[in-house]
Parts: sequence; structure tokens; C-alpha cells
Amino acid sequence: MLVVAIMCTCFSGASLTMASEENKEMEASFIFSDLELKVLIDGMDHIKGGSYVLTYNPDVVAYSAVVSTDMWTHSVQQSNGRVEIEFEIADDNSSFSSYDPSVLFECISNGTPDFQVEEVCVYDFSGDEYPLTPKMTTDSSIFCIPSVAYEEETATLTISGEGKIPVFRKQGVFVPAPWSDYASTAKKIVFSDGITGISAMNFDGFTMLEQVEIPSSVEQISKFCFPEKQNFEVIGYTLTAAEAYAMENGKIFSPLNEQMIGDINQNGSYEAEDALAILRMAAGLDTVYRYSADASGDGAVNAEDALVVLKKAANLL
Repeated sequence: MLVVAIMCTCFSGASLTMASEENKEMEASFIFSDLELKVLIDGMDHIKGGSYVLTYNPDVVAYSAVVSTDMWTHSVQQSNGRVEIEFEIADDNSSFSSYDPSVLFECISNGTPDFQVEEVCVYDFSGDEYPLTPKMTTDSSIFCIPSVAYEEETATLTISGEGKIPVFRKQGVFVPAPWSDYASTAKKIVFSDGITGISAMNFDGFTMLEQVEIPSSVEQISKFCFPEKQNFEVIGYTLTAAEAYAMENGKIFSPLNEQMIGDINQNGSYEAEDALAILRMAAGLDTVYRYSADASGDGAVNAEDALVVLKKAANLL
């Protein structure tokens, strides 16, 4: 089962299911993040095409475009607050079991987009149609519009709030964030507990940045939220998004908590479960926490780290 994940702002999302004659479960998930509605319809062996209708509050968001792929062609009809989207496979010789383009929206204000999904239907190469009945879910969160405090003496910018910081765009163009006045002076950014995500371009112009302190409540950090070439220190908790961001982007990571390197489940001992978790990271199956998992100290996550953990569990090291 796919799970509908709804982030940033309050809207109605949908997880739509039905069982085909072969008792296969089809599902359509609509996942809204950073003004992008990710669409995933799957569960059928060979999808040829389909359609769905999106309705929304036009006073809050404006439809922009379907993000097409080489695999799918689209026909779009738009009226005020309503978009009818038809899609079909681009190459009759191809076959796919899922449809996953995205839909972009422009932010007009930070109110409730109030999305609804209607008339979802897919059809196969035989022409058989499979309508999907919406099962609506609603997220009560809203865009996090943080409060900002700046201490000139230490050049520290503190960002406080609840939820994910949105992308700041207008008519498809990135616009300055509310804290952009401090971009040329701030040396440290501190995010308060309660912030759950940091979006693209939020702090891109902060060229004096030396340190970023990130709480464990942050679950998502865009690769492009901070200056890519700026060499700053990431201060945060192990086995969280802060560590993953630092390791993936070549930043110095300084933990706020004590961590037994290799103790992935953080229960204070070395076990086979920790070794398995490291092997899953090495295989690319799970998020790689290189600082916490590099038990061998060679700067990488691999089977050697898992072996070190197993030896420690057996008191051989």
C-alpha cells in the first residue's frame, strides 16, 4: 500500500483504491510538497492512459502546468479552479505499470489550497476502464511562516515556527525570503525545534555562513536550501536529516548528542540489527548516515562497517 504523504500546507489529498478482476489493488496517490503535486497511479499491469480532475481554491493557488515526461502525453483543459487532465502513453510499443508525472502550482497566498480530486479513471490496452473512487484525507497543517530573530553581536539568525518552511515563489520565480536582509552578514543560522523541513533556495544567498544548527524535528532538507559551495558546519543530532544532509553535501557534521558509532538503533549496545542496518545503507536501501555508520573509520559505509559491529557485538574487538 502506498501511503499518502501530505506536507507543508493544508489541503485535501486522496488515496484512491479499487480491486480489479484479478483482485489487484490499484491506487492513486496525490502528494503535495513545495507547490508540486506528485501523482502516482499504479497497481495495474499495463496502463495505457487515464484521466483525473483537480479542483482547488483559485484565491489561494493557481494552476501552472503538468510536468510531462518522455513516457506520457497530456491533454489539459483548465477553467477557474478546475483542471481536467487526460494522459496516455507516448509510445504504443512501451508498457508501464504506473503513471507518475507531477503538477505544478503557483502560490498566491498562504491560505488553504483546499484540493479535491475527482473522476479518476485509468484504462488498459484492451480499452477496459477502471474508475477509482476517492477516499479523502485531510492534513490540518499549514505553511510554516517562521518568526525571525537576528542577534547582531554574534551574527546569529534564529528561525522559529511549526512545520516546513515553504519555497518562496511568485509566478514561477523565486522571490527573497523574509530573512534575506541578513544574507550578507549572518554567520550562523539556528532552527528551533518544531521546524520540520527546509525548502529549496530558502538560504541560498547566505555567503558568510559558518554554522547551521538543525533540530531533530527537521525531517527534510533540500539539497539547494543553502549555498552549495559554502563550506559551513552542520550542528545537529545523529541519525537525523541534519547528519544525512551534511554527509551527502560534504559539510562538517558536529553532533549535539553522544553516539556510539555503529549503534544504529541507539540502544547503547552493538547488535546484529545494527550490522543489518549498515548493510542496508551500503546497498542504497535506506538513508545513509555516514557519520553514525562508519564503524571502520574509512570514510565510507560498507560491509566492513557491519563486520566491525558484529565483532564488537561478539566482544572480539
